[in-house]
Amino acid sequence: SGIQRNRMQIAWASFQRSLGRCSPALATLEVVISELRETSPASEETALVLAGALMNKGNVQCMLSPKDSVADFDEAIRFLEGLPSSGPRWRSQLALSYLNRSMANRDLGHLQQAIADCDRAVRVFREETARNFDAYGPELANALSTRANALADAGRQGEALGDLNESEAVVLRLITSGRNEYRSTRAHIRTLRGTVLDELGRHAEALQDFDDAIQTLDGLVRDGRHDLEHLLALAHMDRGQTFIRTKEWQRSIADSDRAINLFSQLEGDYRSSHLGRLGHTLLNRAEARLALGDKIGSRSDRTQGLDLIR
Repeated sequence: SGIQRNRMQIAWASFQRSLGRCSPALATLEVVISELRETSPASEETALVLAGALMNKGNVQCMLSPKDSVADFDEAIRFLEGLPSSGPRWRSQLALSYLNRSMANRDLGHLQQAIADCDRAVRVFREETARNFDAYGPELANALSTRANALADAGRQGEALGDLNESEAVVLRLITSGRNEYRSTRAHIRTLRGTVLDELGRHAEALQDFDDAIQTLDGLVRDGRHDLEHLLALAHMDRGQTFIRTKEWQRSIADSDRAINLFSQLEGDYRSSHLGRLGHTLLNRAEARLALGDKIGSRSDRTQGLDLIR
């Protein structure tokens, strides 16, 4: 059927986005959205698929321009809120739309809006997880870690830590039930928690989280999961930052070197979306090099890092 074809097109666009191929993903989604808008009469199923296409378009736009993505999320939410349905699929779709809009608002610095959207998503996924843990536990874990990021940006590290602890507990329950595909999710949660612990001055605990995350992600990447290289790069970048705080300059430089190498290997639009992080890593290495007396290397890193961040 046409709806089934549209679903497959949305899934294909999502896969393209995961590879950093944003332009073809956007083109695919524009076709789907155009087709669904012309469907008459519009059934509830059509509206759900259209909302999903708009949400996925927002996800792609978020990698390119968070400001442009908000309109897509707003439209998806209006569509869903205008439906009479209140079943699990509708609630999940609406919660995901809130969650994705929160990430765009966070990137734009609109932290209160981001936290409010996360609160809505967490509330829905808590209720659905209580009814069906296997289906909605992963969504709850994601909503909690997403809210933690916004809370940390807003200076509410204690609340962020609580969300990350709960998120890890949910994912650990999934893993112990045999769902090992969530090992990478747990590793990323530990990277996020390590960053929060570092900000709280709990450096030893932060380093333990980073070490565990890097060990897991490095093993998965070596086994062929190259789609996780950006998460491994983030873990090295953040551990390198903590080593600066503990004045372990050589170890910080080693982590920065690995992160820079990984970020530089990313391709297409996916690489472009991480240029700011690459710039931040170069600034980390500049600080460590300066501490060791390498003024020339430090100046070079600082110049490159600031150029990327600008």
